[in-house]
Amino acid sequence: MWKFIISLILSAICSVVLWGSDGIGTLKLVNEAFYWGIIGLTSGAFLLILRTGFLGLLFEGFYKIQSLVTPRSRAMQRVDDQLKEDRGFQFWKERVMRAGITVCFGIGAGLSLLSFAGVLMM
Repeated sequence: MWKFIISLILSAICSVVLWGSDGIGTLKLVNEAFYWGIIGLTSGAFLLILRTGFLGLLFEGFYKIQSLVTPRSRAMQRVDDQLKEDRGFQFWKERVMRAGITVCFGIGAGLSLLSFAGVLMM
């Protein structure tokens, strides 16, 4: 939760400092903040969907098609099996995915709130 709050606050502060020092107008600041906020929220939603495994069947299908087109060596197959069974790697992957989701949602929410506040101030 604290990562979300920190990324929310830092994204709003950094955008005001960076765009404010550029000398652009308030309307352009609001528009750009909204644009990048939507991109951040969309990225977070995409990462969340990937984390749930909803697209797992789709990716497995592409993997099977790819293995038919270009066959894989046994060594590469063993490496893939080892990575699937490695608990430390799976834990690291899950932790990085959670942090990415939190940061994307925090930045997206911070910029969207900045855009909303800018609209109210106009």
